[in-house]
Amino acid sequence: MSQAEVMEVMDIEAIDRQMEAPRRGEIRQATVISARRDSIIVDIGYKGEGIILPSELAWPIPDDCRELAKEGDCFPVMVIGDETGDGLIKLSKTRAEQAAAWERLAEAYDQQRPVTVKVTAKVKGGVTVAAYGIRGFIPNKQIDIRYVSDLDGLIGQELEAAIIEFDREQRKLVLSRRQILQQERERLEQAAFAALAAGQKVKGTVVRLADFGAFVDIGGVDGLVHLNDLSWQRVKNPSEVVEVGYTGEFMVIDVNPERKRIALSLKALQVDPWLDKVQTLGEQQVLTGKVVSLTKFGAFVNLLDGVDGLVPLKEVEEMKSRGNTVLEGEPLTVKVVSVDKKRKRIALSAIEAAEAEQRSEMSDYLVSDGGATTVTIGDKFSEVLSRVKVDG
Repeated sequence: MSQAEVMEVMDIEAIDRQMEAPRRGEIRQATVISARRDSIIVDIGYKGEGIILPSELAWPIPDDCRELAKEGDCFPVMVIGDETGDGLIKLSKTRAEQAAAWERLAEAYDQQRPVTVKVTAKVKGGVTVAAYGIRGFIPNKQIDIRYVSDLDGLIGQELEAAIIEFDREQRKLVLSRRQILQQERERLEQAAFAALAAGQKVKGTVVRLADFGAFVDIGGVDGLVHLNDLSWQRVKNPSEVVEVGYTGEFMVIDVNPERKRIALSLKALQVDPWLDKVQTLGEQQVLTGKVVSLTKFGAFVNLLDGVDGLVPLKEVEEMKSRGNTVLEGEPLTVKVVSVDKKRKRIALSAIEAAEAEQRSEMSDYLVSDGGATTVTIGDKFSEVLSRVKVDG
């Protein structure tokens, strides 16, 4: 067959296609012939032309079709009716777009590929979204990893979401943003656990408070600052130190990839006030403090604000046997035996303090007496020694 004959056959086939009446539900390519206020006239490759009314052109329905289409524009349309009395075939641009959108959604669902959606409204149990123009639904539990209290703030936002329920016949489309965020979180966790190590400083934002501490977002993964690591001072509730939204530096103190836990500290970046305060204390120093508690180890005595020392139980019992019972809440004169800055422990002695006080009294007596008394040094020294034994 010659080239001319081939071209002739092709032309005949094209004419046959044009003569073939469009079927309802069929998708055809349309070219705008003329745009009017109340309709669009298009060529769909058929002997007759087609008409698109405003309700089938776009949503929301336009007041003037000429705002959305002009002569020469091309786009797919769906055949929705037979020829009108004017010989025009009823067509729909919106339904063709919806058909194409359902195809794209079906492909994304089969391939487990996320889609971009736009939040359109807050409804009972979640939010509605538009996915390629198709109405979908994201339940509350699937919106985020964390609880979202302000759903109104999501309206108008574009989000990545995974399709978790799909039924084209029932026009059902349910999506999950949480699934996408969880996948991203796992990726960030792997990177974080590989990069983090104890002793590192990281920047983070407090995202949630609990009775036992504060959860901090350090770049897609959460770490925990335990109550004891928030401050050098005693803290009963994390809100005493931080609040949700607080941003600052934290120290990584432990990383556990197996349990997916990151321990952080705020106080590790602060100077321990205890160390500053004990600079004023020296060994052999005698001072009076307040007994704050009696334990099986002995008596804890408050020396300075936030600084306690321990009188051992053996001394507490010995003083009791001498008639000097140590009572909680009462003042007690003690001598600093040792200061262990590394272990933050101060050893005290009440007996040595009493002995030092009595030696001081003896020294003062000897200096002030000047030999004007008939009492001998032996008499006075014997008196002091008897007081040490009795009073401790």
